[in-house]
Amino acid sequence: MNATQPSDQAARDRAVLRQLAELVESQHWVHHVADLDTGEVSTTPLDRPVVPLSRAERLAMSGRWHDLPVIWTTSHRLSPRSPYQTSPLGWMSLYDVSINMPDGEDLAWWGHSVFEDLQPTDDLPGLRAVFDGVPQQRTVVTIRLSGISSSSQPGQVKVQAFTGGGPGSPITVRAPIPATFDDHMIDVTFTPGPALHVEVFVSLEPGIRLAAFRSITVAAQPILAPLVFAEG
Repeated sequence: MNATQPSDQAARDRAVLRQLAELVESQHWVHHVADLDTGEVSTTPLDRPVVPLSRAERLAMSGRWHDLPVIWTTSHRLSPRSPYQTSPLGWMSLYDVSINMPDGEDLAWWGHSVFEDLQPTDDLPGLRAVFDGVPQQRTVVTIRLSGISSSSQPGQVKVQAFTGGGPGSPITVRAPIPATFDDHMIDVTFTPGPALHVEVFVSLEPGIRLAAFRSITVAAQPILAPLVFAEG
Protein backbone atom coordinates (compact mmCIF):
# COMPACT_ATOMS: atom_id res chain seq x y z
CA MET A 1 0.00 0.00 0.00
CA ASN A 2 1.24 3.49 -0.81
CA ALA A 3 2.28 5.14 2.44
CA THR A 4 0.71 8.41 1.31
CA GLN A 5 -2.76 6.89 0.92
CA PRO A 6 -5.10 7.31 3.87
CA SER A 7 -5.97 4.18 5.82
CA ASP A 8 -9.45 2.68 5.63
CA GLN A 9 -10.04 3.80 9.22
CA ALA A 10 -9.06 7.40 8.48
CA ALA A 11 -11.34 7.45 5.43
CA ARG A 12 -14.17 6.04 7.54
CA ASP A 13 -13.56 8.66 10.21
CA ARG A 14 -13.78 11.44 7.65
CA ALA A 15 -17.01 9.99 6.28
CA VAL A 16 -18.45 9.97 9.80
CA LEU A 17 -17.48 13.59 10.39
CA ARG A 18 -18.97 14.58 7.05
CA GLN A 19 -22.22 12.82 7.91
CA LEU A 20 -22.30 14.56 11.28
CA ALA A 21 -21.60 17.91 9.64
CA GLU A 22 -24.45 17.38 7.17
CA LEU A 23 -26.86 16.46 9.96
CA VAL A 24 -25.79 19.44 12.07
CA GLU A 25 -26.86 21.77 9.24
CA SER A 26 -30.49 21.17 10.18
CA GLN A 27 -30.24 20.08 13.81
CA HIS A 28 -32.21 21.40 16.76
CA TRP A 29 -31.58 21.06 20.47
CA VAL A 30 -33.42 19.24 23.24
CA HIS A 31 -33.16 19.55 27.02
CA HIS A 32 -34.30 16.62 29.15
CA VAL A 33 -34.64 16.91 32.95
CA ALA A 34 -35.04 13.57 34.76
CA ASP A 35 -35.69 13.33 38.52
CA LEU A 36 -34.51 9.99 39.91
CA ASP A 37 -36.51 10.52 43.11
CA THR A 38 -39.82 10.58 41.22
CA GLY A 39 -38.93 8.94 37.89
CA GLU A 40 -40.39 11.94 36.05
CA VAL A 41 -38.80 13.18 32.82
CA SER A 42 -39.60 16.50 31.12
CA THR A 43 -38.45 17.11 27.54
CA THR A 44 -38.16 20.58 26.01
CA PRO A 45 -37.38 20.96 22.26
CA LEU A 46 -35.40 24.12 21.47
CA ASP A 47 -34.37 26.06 18.39
CA ARG A 48 -31.07 27.11 19.95
CA PRO A 49 -28.48 25.52 22.26
CA VAL A 50 -29.28 25.12 25.95
CA VAL A 51 -28.26 28.27 27.86
CA PRO A 52 -27.59 28.58 31.61
CA LEU A 53 -30.58 30.64 32.75
CA SER A 54 -33.36 28.69 31.04
CA ARG A 55 -31.60 25.43 31.94
CA ALA A 56 -31.61 26.49 35.60
CA GLU A 57 -35.26 27.44 35.39
CA ARG A 58 -36.22 24.03 34.00
CA LEU A 59 -34.21 22.28 36.73
CA ALA A 60 -35.83 24.51 39.35
CA MET A 61 -39.31 23.55 38.15
CA SER A 62 -38.87 20.23 39.96
CA GLY A 63 -38.74 22.20 43.20
CA ARG A 64 -35.36 20.71 44.09
CA TRP A 65 -32.97 23.23 42.60
CA HIS A 66 -32.27 26.86 43.28
CA ASP A 67 -32.94 29.14 40.33
CA LEU A 68 -29.28 29.98 39.87
CA PRO A 69 -27.59 29.54 36.50
CA VAL A 70 -23.86 29.85 36.99
CA ILE A 71 -22.49 28.67 40.36
CA TRP A 72 -23.00 24.92 40.22
CA THR A 73 -19.70 23.16 40.89
CA THR A 74 -18.60 20.45 38.44
CA SER A 75 -16.68 17.68 40.22
CA HIS A 76 -16.30 15.16 37.37
CA ARG A 77 -16.09 15.40 33.59
CA LEU A 78 -15.50 12.35 31.39
CA SER A 79 -15.38 12.15 27.60
CA PRO A 80 -14.09 9.74 24.94
CA ARG A 81 -10.76 11.59 24.98
CA SER A 82 -10.61 11.75 28.79
CA PRO A 83 -12.42 8.68 30.18
CA TYR A 84 -10.58 8.75 33.54
CA GLN A 85 -9.83 11.27 36.26
CA THR A 86 -7.95 10.75 39.51
CA SER A 87 -9.36 13.34 41.91
CA PRO A 88 -12.15 12.90 42.65
CA LEU A 89 -12.00 9.45 41.09
CA GLY A 90 -14.13 8.87 38.01
CA TRP A 91 -13.90 6.50 35.04
CA MET A 92 -15.95 5.42 32.06
CA SER A 93 -16.18 2.45 29.68
CA LEU A 94 -17.85 2.60 26.24
CA TYR A 95 -19.55 -0.44 24.70
CA ASP A 96 -19.98 -1.44 21.04
CA VAL A 97 -18.73 1.88 19.69
CA SER A 98 -18.58 2.06 15.90
CA ILE A 99 -15.86 4.71 15.87
CA ASN A 100 -14.13 6.28 18.85
CA MET A 101 -12.78 9.83 18.37
CA PRO A 102 -13.08 10.03 14.57
CA ASP A 103 -10.25 12.12 13.13
CA GLY A 104 -9.30 13.31 16.62
CA GLU A 105 -12.74 14.64 17.55
CA ASP A 106 -13.68 14.18 21.22
CA LEU A 107 -16.73 12.00 20.57
CA ALA A 108 -17.76 8.38 20.20
CA TRP A 109 -20.04 7.28 17.39
CA TRP A 110 -22.57 4.47 17.25
CA GLY A 111 -23.83 3.65 13.75
CA HIS A 112 -26.86 1.87 12.31
CA SER A 113 -25.04 -1.43 11.85
CA VAL A 114 -24.78 -1.78 15.61
CA PHE A 115 -28.53 -1.63 16.08
CA GLU A 116 -29.93 -3.64 13.18
CA ASP A 117 -28.57 -6.89 14.64
CA LEU A 118 -29.70 -6.31 18.23
CA GLN A 119 -31.64 -9.08 19.92
CA PRO A 120 -33.76 -8.57 23.06
CA THR A 121 -31.27 -10.49 25.21
CA ASP A 122 -28.19 -8.65 23.93
CA ASP A 123 -26.39 -6.03 25.99
CA LEU A 124 -27.20 -2.65 24.54
CA PRO A 125 -24.51 -0.29 23.21
CA GLY A 126 -23.73 2.63 25.47
CA LEU A 127 -21.50 3.40 28.43
CA ARG A 128 -20.88 2.80 32.12
CA ALA A 129 -19.53 5.61 34.31
CA VAL A 130 -18.45 5.43 37.96
CA PHE A 131 -18.01 8.48 40.17
CA ASP A 132 -16.49 8.54 43.68
CA GLY A 133 -16.43 11.48 46.08
CA VAL A 134 -19.71 12.92 44.85
CA PRO A 135 -20.68 15.98 46.94
CA GLN A 136 -23.33 15.26 49.56
CA GLN A 137 -25.98 17.59 48.22
CA ARG A 138 -28.44 17.66 45.34
CA THR A 139 -26.51 16.50 42.27
CA VAL A 140 -27.00 16.45 38.52
CA VAL A 141 -25.40 14.02 36.07
CA THR A 142 -25.40 15.57 32.60
CA ILE A 143 -25.11 13.47 29.43
CA ARG A 144 -24.35 15.21 26.14
CA LEU A 145 -25.08 13.40 22.91
CA SER A 146 -26.60 13.86 19.47
CA GLY A 147 -28.83 11.30 17.83
CA ILE A 148 -31.56 10.35 15.40
CA SER A 149 -34.05 7.48 15.40
CA SER A 150 -34.69 5.21 12.44
CA SER A 151 -38.44 5.86 12.16
CA SER A 152 -41.16 8.28 13.17
CA GLN A 153 -41.44 6.42 16.47
CA PRO A 154 -38.83 7.91 18.87
CA GLY A 155 -35.99 5.74 20.09
CA GLN A 156 -35.02 5.83 23.74
CA VAL A 157 -31.85 6.54 25.68
CA LYS A 158 -32.10 4.56 28.91
CA VAL A 159 -30.27 5.95 31.95
CA GLN A 160 -29.86 3.71 35.00
CA ALA A 161 -28.22 4.93 38.18
CA PHE A 162 -27.08 3.41 41.45
CA THR A 163 -26.95 6.46 43.71
CA GLY A 164 -25.52 4.87 46.84
CA GLY A 165 -28.83 5.02 48.67
CA GLY A 166 -28.93 1.33 49.56
CA PRO A 167 -29.43 -2.10 47.96
CA GLY A 168 -31.88 -2.79 45.19
CA SER A 169 -32.31 -2.33 41.48
CA PRO A 170 -31.01 0.81 39.78
CA ILE A 171 -33.38 3.68 39.19
CA THR A 172 -34.25 3.94 35.49
CA VAL A 173 -35.38 6.89 33.37
CA ARG A 174 -35.68 7.22 29.59
CA ALA A 175 -35.22 10.19 27.23
CA PRO A 176 -36.80 10.11 23.74
CA ILE A 177 -34.69 10.47 20.57
CA PRO A 178 -36.92 11.52 17.62
CA ALA A 179 -36.43 11.05 13.87
CA THR A 180 -34.81 14.48 13.60
CA PHE A 181 -31.12 14.91 14.33
CA ASP A 182 -30.91 16.84 17.61
CA ASP A 183 -28.30 17.80 20.17
CA HIS A 184 -29.51 16.41 23.51
CA MET A 185 -28.62 17.54 27.01
CA ILE A 186 -29.92 15.01 29.55
CA ASP A 187 -29.84 16.33 33.13
CA VAL A 188 -30.47 13.57 35.68
CA THR A 189 -30.95 14.87 39.23
CA PHE A 190 -30.82 13.00 42.56
CA THR A 191 -29.49 13.15 46.11
CA PRO A 192 -26.51 10.81 46.67
CA GLY A 193 -26.56 8.25 49.45
CA PRO A 194 -24.07 8.24 52.33
CA ALA A 195 -21.49 6.27 50.31
CA LEU A 196 -21.01 9.27 47.95
CA HIS A 197 -20.55 6.78 45.11
CA VAL A 198 -22.62 6.89 41.93
CA GLU A 199 -22.68 4.39 39.06
CA VAL A 200 -24.45 5.33 35.82
CA PHE A 201 -25.35 3.18 32.80
CA VAL A 202 -26.42 4.86 29.55
CA SER A 203 -27.94 2.47 26.98
CA LEU A 204 -29.06 3.16 23.41
CA GLU A 205 -32.18 1.11 22.87
CA PRO A 206 -33.31 -0.32 19.50
CA GLY A 207 -34.86 2.31 17.27
CA ILE A 208 -31.95 4.74 17.39
CA ARG A 209 -30.24 4.86 13.98
CA LEU A 210 -27.11 6.65 15.09
CA ALA A 211 -25.77 8.57 18.06
CA ALA A 212 -22.68 10.63 18.87
CA PHE A 213 -21.67 10.84 22.55
CA ARG A 214 -19.60 13.78 23.79
CA SER A 215 -19.41 13.88 27.59
CA ILE A 216 -20.86 12.97 30.97
CA THR A 217 -20.41 15.32 33.93
CA VAL A 218 -21.34 15.52 37.61
CA ALA A 219 -22.20 18.85 39.25
CA ALA A 220 -23.53 19.75 42.69
CA GLN A 221 -26.11 22.30 43.72
CA PRO A 222 -24.50 24.89 46.01
CA ILE A 223 -25.61 25.07 49.61
CA LEU A 224 -26.83 28.61 50.12
CA ALA A 225 -26.38 30.36 53.43
CA PRO A 226 -29.40 32.38 54.60
CA LEU A 227 -29.27 36.09 53.99
CA VAL A 228 -28.56 38.15 57.09
CA PHE A 229 -29.52 41.82 57.13
CA ALA A 230 -27.85 44.21 59.53
CA GLU A 231 -30.14 46.40 61.60
CA GLY A 232 -29.90 50.13 61.66
